[in-house]
Amino acid sequence: AMTFFLAGHETTANALSWTFYLLAKHPAERARVETEVRTVLGNRAATYADIENLSHTLCAIKEAMRLYPPAFAFPRTARRDTTLLGYHVPANTAIIINPYLMHRDTRYFPDPETFDPTRFAPDAEKSRPRFAYLPFGGGQRVCVSAAFALMEMQIVVATVLN
Repeated sequence: AMTFFLAGHETTANALSWTFYLLAKHPAERARVETEVRTVLGNRAATYADIENLSHTLCAIKEAMRLYPPAFAFPRTARRDTTLLGYHVPANTAIIINPYLMHRDTRYFPDPETFDPTRFAPDAEKSRPRFAYLPFGGGQRVCVSAAFALMEMQIVVATVLN
């Protein structure tokens, strides 16, 4: 129960806090999100039906989570002997995956310290390897509520900025 509470609330709140912080620091991006929100919603509240039309809002949220992932590390165990970055990792070794560092890999995110929501436009996302971006973890242990969390954050951002 504690895992569901923390994973479902604290991480979403952290991601939203960083999203609003970055939008406040980047007025042009905030204006772009606000324009999209007002175009889609007018004067009404956001609903699930609006999600597909709030694409730049989603890009801004994903970029905020790239820069400041809600979970700073994921523990994993090597299932078999492998090599990581030239280091031998024996089977059953505990390892830590750090998305904060991975999301700053210049091979996949040029100018990685810059807030650039266009990195998450559909074509840009398709051009990256599957696990270059993993704010929700990945593989068999990916967050089961990832889609819900993104939907929830889109509605919150749209509601606050409308």
